[in-house]
Amino acid sequence: MNKENKLVQDFSKYIWSIVFVVGVLIYGVSYYIFNSIITEQYKGILKAKSEIVFIQVESYVTSRIHGLRSVAKKPLLVNGLMQGDVGAIELIEFFKHIEIQGDSGEFSLYAFDGTLLSGQENKWDKSYSKIMDGESLYNVRFIKKKGVIFIRFLFGVDFHGNREGVLEYEQEFSSNAIFQTSEIVPYTITDKGINFSNVEIQREGMIEKNREIFGDKKLSIFLDVSKLVRRKRQFNLIFAVLFILIFLFVAIYTRKKGIEWFLIPHLELEKMSVQVSEMNMLRKSMMDSTKFLFVSTDSNGQIISTNKRSFEITGYSEDELCGLNLQDLFEEKNLEDRASELGKIHELYFDAGFEVLAFNARKGDVEDREWTLLKKDLSDLPITLSMSAIFNEENDLKGFFAIIDDITVIKKAESISKKAIDDIRKAAELKTAFLANMSHEIRTPINGVLGMTDLLKQSSLDKEQSELVELLESSGETLLYLINEILDFSKIEANKIQIENRDFSLKRILDETVLTFNVKAKEKNSNLIVVNNIHNDTYLNSDEFRIKQILNNLLSNAIKFTEGGVVTLEIKVEDNYLNISVKDTGIGMNKDQLKNIFRPFQQADASITRKYGGTGLGLSITKSLVELMNGTIQVKSEVGKGTSFDITIKALSFIKESDLKEVLKNEELLLDRKISILVAEDNKINQKVVSKILGKLALDFEVVENGKAAVEYFKEYRPEYILMDMQMPVMDGLTATKEIRLYEKSKELSPCQIIALTANAFEDDKKSCFEAGMNEYLSKPVKRIDIVRVIKKIEEA
Repeated sequence: MNKENKLVQDFSKYIWSIVFVVGVLIYGVSYYIFNSIITEQYKGILKAKSEIVFIQVESYVTSRIHGLRSVAKKPLLVNGLMQGDVGAIELIEFFKHIEIQGDSGEFSLYAFDGTLLSGQENKWDKSYSKIMDGESLYNVRFIKKKGVIFIRFLFGVDFHGNREGVLEYEQEFSSNAIFQTSEIVPYTITDKGINFSNVEIQREGMIEKNREIFGDKKLSIFLDVSKLVRRKRQFNLIFAVLFILIFLFVAIYTRKKGIEWFLIPHLELEKMSVQVSEMNMLRKSMMDSTKFLFVSTDSNGQIISTNKRSFEITGYSEDELCGLNLQDLFEEKNLEDRASELGKIHELYFDAGFEVLAFNARKGDVEDREWTLLKKDLSDLPITLSMSAIFNEENDLKGFFAIIDDITVIKKAESISKKAIDDIRKAAELKTAFLANMSHEIRTPINGVLGMTDLLKQSSLDKEQSELVELLESSGETLLYLINEILDFSKIEANKIQIENRDFSLKRILDETVLTFNVKAKEKNSNLIVVNNIHNDTYLNSDEFRIKQILNNLLSNAIKFTEGGVVTLEIKVEDNYLNISVKDTGIGMNKDQLKNIFRPFQQADASITRKYGGTGLGLSITKSLVELMNGTIQVKSEVGKGTSFDITIKALSFIKESDLKEVLKNEELLLDRKISILVAEDNKINQKVVSKILGKLALDFEVVENGKAAVEYFKEYRPEYILMDMQMPVMDGLTATKEIRLYEKSKELSPCQIIALTANAFEDDKKSCFEAGMNEYLSKPVKRIDIVRVIKKIEEA
């Protein structure tokens, strides 16, 4: 019994030794295995958590990039850029109702030069310039304002392929809107020297995961590993208890707990996997719901994946599309043209394949270019293609990501716009041609009236007759001015009006103007008072016709609206400035009427037009002329008390009458030799006017009625000068001039001096004359001094 007990005891000792040894082995092996498993499980959890955060941030920004790209292409933004302040009002209302992925933010729109057109102005830096210069398609930036973090997006706004402005969108960067989890994820974002975190980060017990996002921005995720450390300590403690306590008791006691500790990491990892899967599904849903085609390819262009829109647009199924190379979706001619273009730029040979699509993307550039997509049914589709390369962490090229946008609507709009522009251009050309023809038809008889008046002034007249002739001449010129009013407005609209400076007597045009408007003032039972502060022998070097036109406009307007009152004209010269003041005691205007006084075709109201008449162009033309002459115009008015206009014009110089008379005398004395002149003019009255002028100058001349006769006369008699009208029957003046120049060239003759003598008043007509081979240009009505001066100019050249 004792032996058996001893055996039992020895066996027990043996058994417990075995248990102890087994327990130690189990402890060591279990510790190593479970510690490794727990460590690997938590590493997987940490990696999955960081991937979720990175995906959430990238999805958050990418979704807003897609939304803002669509906003940047809205025609209303282009209109805002083109229309300035008017378009900005519409933009304010437009931006109020725009939400990006359900969020509201601050929109701003900048013109190409950095001018803010709408929204809140921010400092213009290199990121804006890169967008404007086309170096970047868009820009994402994190900024801090008063302790609050904002994310700012910049997009280029294009019109007809040209970058016209920059769209800016700012939104508060809210972690609650980004991280779809109740657990707070500590993070830090670094962007352009700005470093900020969502919570105060205690780095002890944390590990940091970093990733570059959207170029130069760094996102750091801090994950808590203190739980892992605590688990390990608990694990060591449990296994220490296992070593001390009875193995079975410890095994039974710790069985359930051990299973829990083992399964929790698996459950958390599965939860993270589900979240990653959901995020991928959300991203796919967003890609499928957009109007863009998204295509991912490998490094050789083989299509790997696409979105739903790609199937709808191309007509291919998913399997068919993923079996193609991206180049198969483009017209061969498109690819050949791009290959040729790249070859010329880089002086290399390019195969007309996928390489021409991905060339810029391989260099890291993002190119937004127009192409023609070839659908499954072989129909064409205009698109824009934006490609970017995808690199891994080792900077190895893994593939490409292409964004394709259907621009069919844009192309149709461009076609409609082009047609509208062409229609407007044609209408403008027709208007110009009509006005040119009217100018010629109306000026021709006026030329006869004024020409005969000029000849009458040189005949023997008594004082009363001279005054009547001067009044006739002044009235004729005023009539010509009224006709020119419409023509001047058209030239001002087309920016074709020019200021022609010459010396003239201020006293003469003032006397002529007063003589004309004294009569008109008396007809209205009004008095015209002239305050003349200039010396009688003062001459001004400026545009005589435009100065007189300004005086006529102001006085005509003042007398028209003054019944039984007083109109005062004051004129003076100070420090090379001509000051003109016209005041009346007429009906006056209110503040609203004053705002529109210089607008074309504008009068106070319809009753004014019916009662007083007029085109409504006079003051608009006056303001434009004053500004062209580097002057200013101001107006003051009060209802029932009258109106005053004050004009200041800078004159080039002032000379004395005695000096100018000497100049004019020398010009007429210049014609001291016999000069042969041919006059080509179809109008009988104008023939007589020019003949009288040339006769008084004692010049040899002949008159023909059309261009063909002028060419025949020139070939036979070779006159030194030809005064050539532009519009004549049989052959016009331009054609006749070209034939004369060809004849001179064929016979190697010295060129005849051809002077255009025409009623056409447009700058384009003058240009046509010179292009045909004419030497100088005279616009009707023509006076003797004009002919003398142009011949003098040619003779001295």
